Amino acid sequence: MELDLARFPLIGMLHLPKLRYNKGIDTKSLSAELKKLEEANFSAALIENFTDIPFSKSQISDYEFAKISVIANILNNESSIPIGINILRNAVEQ
Repeated sequence: MELDLARFPLIGMLHLPKLRYNKGIDTKSLSAELKKLEEANFSAALIENFTDIPFSKSQISDYEFAKISVIANILNNESSIPIGINILRNAVEQ
């Protein structure tokens, strides 16, 4: 059985390293995971801050938001598939 990716896109998830209190931005492991998704013919990838527990109740810090934006831009420039962002839990203001 062959999966019809045009009709049923396959979206992979990239979990960001802990952003809070982490000064550096290391995208090497994320880039490697993204390459694996591309090689496996995924249609797109999402990045999310799954490791930033406890999650904020209303918004993430400007620092965390900026880091996610920079990481997404770096990965987008390296990627042949679209990159999306999912901010957990309730970053409705961003």
